Amino acid sequence: MSIERKQFSWDGMIEAVEAVRQRALRATKALAQAGIPYAVSGGNAVAAWAVRQIAFSLFYFDATFVRNCFSDRF
Repeated sequence: MSIERKQFSWDGMIEAVEAVRQRALRATKALAQAGIPYAVSGGNAVAAWAVRQIAFSLFYFDATFVRNCFSDRF
């Protein structure tokens, strides 16, 4: 049995990630409106947390935090 590989598309990847993000936003909004405590986990939640942490650190010029986040790239 052979597997057909389709050409990779960044646009397709971005659309898929955005669809998951929108679904998570709808779900968490419904839980919050219902007063149900919740926690989000998984790749998108980790990525969202990291982006907020890095943006906060860059805004306040916390070079140590940024250096530690990207230490494997420097």
